[in-house]
Amino acid sequence: MMMYWTQLLPATNANHDYKLPSYGPVLKANKSLLGVAMAARTISPERRALMISMAMIETHHLSPSERDAKKDSRTDGAANATIFNLSEDLLRQVGYSGNIHALDPLARLSDVVGCLDKGINMWGVRRFLDFVRGGRDAFNDGKSYGADDYRCAVATALKLIDADPTLLSDDRRVEMDVKYV
Repeated sequence: MMMYWTQLLPATNANHDYKLPSYGPVLKANKSLLGVAMAARTISPERRALMISMAMIETHHLSPSERDAKKDSRTDGAANATIFNLSEDLLRQVGYSGNIHALDPLARLSDVVGCLDKGINMWGVRRFLDFVRGGRDAFNDGKSYGADDYRCAVATALKLIDADPTLLSDDRRVEMDVKYV
């Protein structure tokens, strides 16, 4: 059994309510594409589990068409891009200077996981997840916009992957009701 949950988020509860339904061949294929992108960037196994966990929380099929586009017209850094719903502010902080929506297509997953990896290196897992969930407010206080609930959801997905590593590549999704997602 792997220990990604306790390795990455040791002080975080992993008790979020969840279901494990099948989402079919599209999810499985997109998990495979994400796996290829992570391999191309030599992402460590525990961070691969973290990234898959995050992606499963943000979209049903790891599909760009399912990303949160409600803030696309905002100019304050809150606009989201990629299947991970990363804010423009976060992407700028990790050094991405292009059009954030150029990162939306699955063909750019290698660049996206590079940004994720850089953010984790810069801030550590907990603060990185806080920034993903609630921007600078959550990054600064660890609570805004449901940061605690989001970390619990990620920890729960990691715990499930620890127990059943096939979740990294099969057609199932850890489905949770996470506030602000």
